[in-house]
Order: sequence, then C-alpha cells, then structure tokens
Amino acid sequence: MTPTSAALAPASGRSGWRGHLELTFDAEQGRTILSRRSRSGPLSVQRPFYPEQSGTQVYILHPPGGVVGGDVLEIETEVNAPAEVLVTTPGAAKLYRSEGDSAEIRNDLRVAGRLEWLPQENIFFNGARVRQRTRITLAPGAGFLGWEIHCFGRIAAGETFERGHLDLGTTIVREDYPVFVERLRVNDGGSLASAGLRGFPVCATFYATPVSAELRDSMRDLQCHGAEECCGITLVEDLLIVRYLGANVAAARARLEQVWQRVRPAIIGREAVPPRIWAT
Repeated sequence: MTPTSAALAPASGRSGWRGHLELTFDAEQGRTILSRRSRSGPLSVQRPFYPEQSGTQVYILHPPGGVVGGDVLEIETEVNAPAEVLVTTPGAAKLYRSEGDSAEIRNDLRVAGRLEWLPQENIFFNGARVRQRTRITLAPGAGFLGWEIHCFGRIAAGETFERGHLDLGTTIVREDYPVFVERLRVNDGGSLASAGLRGFPVCATFYATPVSAELRDSMRDLQCHGAEECCGITLVEDLLIVRYLGANVAAARARLEQVWQRVRPAIIGREAVPPRIWAT
C-alpha cells in the first residue's frame, strides 16, 4: 500500500510524523504467510524470509533512521494459530533529543500462534523525550519470546544520559488477565540509579512463555552479579523473565541470545536460527 499525502502529514497537534504498520500472519499449507499488510507514513516491512520450513522472519523498517520529538509510531501485529513468526529490525532505533514534544511508540502484539519479537536495541540520546508502550495479548496455547534492549546515551561516543524523560511500559495479558505489568521512568541522568538501574547505562529484559520450572533451573549458569554486569532469571507461573544490567549493548545482546537459544526449542520446537540481518 502506497502512503497517501494525508498519511504522511504530521500527527495532529504535534510537530512530528505519524507512522502506522499493521501486519497479520496466518498459516497456509503448512507455511506461515503475511496475509494482510497495511501501512502509512514512515514504517514498512520487507518481504518475508523463510530460513526454516514452516515459520517466517520479517524485518520492520523505519527509513528515516531515527525518531524525533512529536513522532508517533504504531505497530500492530496479529499472529493467528498455527502461524510462526520472528520479527526483528535491521538496526538500532535511535531516539533523538527533543526540546518539546515526546516521541510516542506503541506496539500492540496479539498472539494465538508463535511470535518471536526481537527488535534491535533502542538508543536514547541525551535529551530524548520518549513514551513507549508495548502490549502483548496471548490467546490460550500461544507461544511468545521477546526482548527489549535499552541503551541510555550514546555509549560508543562517550555520551551519557544526563537529561530527558523516558516512560517505558510493557504489559503481557493472557485471556484478559494481566500476568506481567512493568513501567520504567527515567528523568534525567540521576534516575539511572534511582530507577533501579544501579547506574548502568544498558538494561535489557527477555520474556518467554510457556516455560517450565525445569527449563528455568537449567539456565542458572547464565545468572551473574558483579560490578560490570548482572543478570537474574525469574519464573512467574509459566512466564520466564530475564533481566540484565550492564555497560554495553553487545554484552546484553550476547546474554539474551544465549537465553533465546536455550528457550526456543521448548516453545517453537526448533533450534534458534538468527536472522541474517544481525550479522551485517
């Protein structure tokens, strides 16, 4: 679908741009297909890739390459049973500083089949103002693996997150019952300690369900607690939650990929197949 001029107009009453992407996946003759795609504004998706026989991998694109204050980006993804989908992005999301409006990011994921939601990291520039909400709604029998990786400041450039406002929320719902609700607020750099981040500039969280207590126990070796990084593993009913704090994104990605490789066979039924875009 080609965006109309109206779709490319700035969000009403805001200084930025509005982007909306809606994807629906179904299974057809033993293969997952992208059965519906609707888009407007600066969000799009590449054609599905099939590195495995039944499931598919999809890359969400944001051609502007960065998010500025006033932007509104909305992604709706529906995975119907028994479809199996891995969604990722080709690179880090850069969220630039703003002296006015906050950027708004909304992810609405509805899962009846199997969904792996594995976007690359968010880099919050010093002075960024961002409100992000991710809601995962699981039908009975659904399988989900997902992660969020946040980097506060451009670490590689020696920049720290000294000012700005971040309001980041994630909710996982099963059969209208919230099984996980989390909200992280960071107001200026001092909150990297007061917000529970212990001063670390990188935090990451991995979610997976359904996971057994035996599988959780088998990953105890991935836990750590030290001055350079720490990682804890929790099981809430059958929802696995892995939290990571550290000093760089590469270490966070490596740890979450280890968890993903351990958990994926139990939920998807196959070994992990990293998207080729991660190697570029």
